[in-house]
Amino acid sequence: ELDRVLPEDKLREEWVMPPLRPKGKRSIRPKSMKRVEWDQEDHVRDFGHNPWSSFALAPAAEKELVAKSWTNDARRKASERNGKEKGRHRIGDDVGTGPAHAAYVEIRERWDGPEFEAVNIIVAEHLDITPEKASRLVELGAVWYYDNFEIRDWVRIMKPQKVSVDTVLRVFPNPERYKTCYLDDWDERIKKVDRDFVVIDKPPLLPCFAHVTNGKEVLHRCLADALRVKKVQDIELGMDDTNMTAMTHIDDEASGLVILARHEKARLVSEEWIKKEKCIFEFVAICTKDLEKGTYRHFYMRTEEKAGQTPTLYDEIPEHAITERTDYWDWDVVTMEVVSTAPLDGGCAAVRIRTKNTGPIKERIRAQLAMLGAPVLNDKAVTRANQVNKEVAKAAGLLPEPAKRMSDPSLNIIPGEDQYSATAAAVAAVAPLGGAVDDEVLRGPYGHMLELLPAEKYAASRGIPQTRREKVPVALHLARVEFGGRVVTCAPPPYWPEGAAAAVAVQLTTKDIKTAITEYLILQGGWSTIRKVGGQFGVKVDWLEQHFPVIRHASRVFASETAMKEWESEMRVKRAKKAWGTGFYERRAKHKQKMWQLRERYLRPQEWGKKRLPTYKEIKRGLAKPIEDYLGRTNM
Repeated sequence: ELDRVLPEDKLREEWVMPPLRPKGKRSIRPKSMKRVEWDQEDHVRDFGHNPWSSFALAPAAEKELVAKSWTNDARRKASERNGKEKGRHRIGDDVGTGPAHAAYVEIRERWDGPEFEAVNIIVAEHLDITPEKASRLVELGAVWYYDNFEIRDWVRIMKPQKVSVDTVLRVFPNPERYKTCYLDDWDERIKKVDRDFVVIDKPPLLPCFAHVTNGKEVLHRCLADALRVKKVQDIELGMDDTNMTAMTHIDDEASGLVILARHEKARLVSEEWIKKEKCIFEFVAICTKDLEKGTYRHFYMRTEEKAGQTPTLYDEIPEHAITERTDYWDWDVVTMEVVSTAPLDGGCAAVRIRTKNTGPIKERIRAQLAMLGAPVLNDKAVTRANQVNKEVAKAAGLLPEPAKRMSDPSLNIIPGEDQYSATAAAVAAVAPLGGAVDDEVLRGPYGHMLELLPAEKYAASRGIPQTRREKVPVALHLARVEFGGRVVTCAPPPYWPEGAAAAVAVQLTTKDIKTAITEYLILQGGWSTIRKVGGQFGVKVDWLEQHFPVIRHASRVFASETAMKEWESEMRVKRAKKAWGTGFYERRAKHKQKMWQLRERYLRPQEWGKKRLPTYKEIKRGLAKPIEDYLGRTNM
């Protein structure tokens, strides 16, 4: 009965549709093109009823029907919302068919199938898994397709879609998972938001950029998904907060501030700032021993960076790696400055480090600290890297050799002809695919189709094991960033040992707040109101009086004494102009003079104050005529 009555409910239609204005009713407005529209709006305002105002006029039966319909709508929306919540990825989701690895399965053209087919069905058939698990892989961003027409490169698939029969797919059946993506305090981790950038406190074990096997669990997408950020219309002014770009790159194991660019212009400008070293990044680390203050530098080869691997650091450039002067062009330097240190219990030390670059190449704080003999606390990767065999390291290119030899990535290792071939071949032959996949996955239905990416395949052929390394949080935190006149600070995580980094992080806070307020006041012209400064930086007027010149009765705070004197001189000049200026000041004098001219041209003196002046539209359309005796002069 409910479904039968409600679609033809006339009362409900009357609630939505406003009543029409009765014909024949005269309007007091002069004739114009907008008169009918304005009269209709007045009628709806005076006599129309919206659903809420007219609900009291409905009978009890109609109220009951409407209440039932609204209840059904609410239940339907709640069930849809619950279904979407069940479909969201969780920490314990069983995505994949085994332990995480970076091996993939390539699905070639399917000429015997339909012209267009859903991606999850294709993946399920070729990997012999259920369509539900294949859909999970698609939504997680573990499936790619090759665009052979426009960009001629691999493109990630992030939602269910259909592909043509000649589309080549690449599937990562066991993607890497990042559990810290599903935290519930993302709103508290946002440290600064403006029109161009968002600064977020990244939790550990979460990447700044998407992994090749997982495009969903990445910093900017986790932030947008947790806060339910949506697009406004399509993309408002080029801003897409669901797909922001990370401008600072810190390791997955580390935590701290990350700058997200909200649009393309902000990305280009921030890249230019970082390239010209106009940004400052300050880290807080807990090291296994104390360090001396000063600047430390290490060298690496640019050719290793192009090969897709993390370059090896050296205290000095090896002499045998330089055969001619141009070989120096293959080398670059990374620099860090130890600003302050403080001893902690257990022989550890809190260290504050300053650098002007971030990323896996330009910023190598963990590796530099390990080379100085003071690795970051809980950094397992450093101790594991020290156990590599010397012969294997030589075969893999991890030890220095002549620059021309190391810069050739197409070098083939032939057993019996190269001095490192025997060792490298023995290590590579220990496990298939360089040890990236276990035996259980290899014995599965798609184990014989697994392949490694070119960079990993080349490294495995050189003898570098591709076994997955379990990542753990390390005691390294990016506590302060300074870029584009902005200064943002963030305290270390609460799970750090009590008192850790207190001497380097807490002392930093007051200075950083003062620096940020000073920069803000300079950008505002040297001064601002106490209300704006206190609301933006969370400080009180008593604190401002201790660090800045303040005039309480004027509610002004100044960047310096000079700025306060300039403001006071400007105020004295303004007060003098008011007191000893041009005498009596008449507001809107030009407008009043114009109205006098219109009054004398279109109204007779007997009509002044009794008849209204004609409007601009009436004069332009010729509805208002000037008086005959107007001579173009006023009676004033």
